[in-house]
Amino acid sequence: IGADLSQIEIRVLAAESKDPGLLQAFAEGHDFHAYVASQAFGKPIDQVSYDERNQAKAVGFGLIYGQSPRGLAARLGISLDEARHLHSKVLEPFPLAREYIRQRRASGMRGEAVSFRTGRTRELAGDRHQRARCAVNYPIQGNAADVMVAGLGRAFKHLRHTSARPVLTVHDELVVECLESDVQSASNAVERALIEGMNTIYPSAERLGLTNGLVEVKSGQTWVDLK
Repeated sequence: IGADLSQIEIRVLAAESKDPGLLQAFAEGHDFHAYVASQAFGKPIDQVSYDERNQAKAVGFGLIYGQSPRGLAARLGISLDEARHLHSKVLEPFPLAREYIRQRRASGMRGEAVSFRTGRTRELAGDRHQRARCAVNYPIQGNAADVMVAGLGRAFKHLRHTSARPVLTVHDELVVECLESDVQSASNAVERALIEGMNTIYPSAERLGLTNGLVEVKSGQTWVDLK
């Protein structure tokens, strides 16, 4: 069984920033990247092109890793001016997310340590630009990792009376082995555990709609079968 935390980093950004546009996308169960593209390009979701969705996706994930317009230009093979315009256009409908990122970058440039929802802190190293990137990236990926850790603990609890056992995590995916007869019950238990993990780190997650479509579960004879 493979249980994937779908778009967990973007969900963390939504939880941290409380941006209503991001929250709406998850609460209404939209294809997230198509939704962002529809907001950025001013068209219905069903009219968003493949290229527009990919551009929105590149900007969205670039934000998590602190990517600059210059990095976006290199990734998409476009000019720096085009990248700056795209970067601004995609962020424009999400002012609170944009402000959260601005504040995190400013904090990093000042050399302030990053704190996480669990109470951990991490010092930043490097020059001011490196610190700015890390100040955005660390709390998003760190809190996302803590969601997985909390969910993993819940999974061991929910599965202890079954044949199922978690065997490893791969990025945002929890991999579980079980007897074929337990696949359905174990899948349900793992999904519930990961949702509880999200609610542990972000107690308002379910109320905000951030657990809607959070977990994607697949099963097969081998891990390769899940891909």
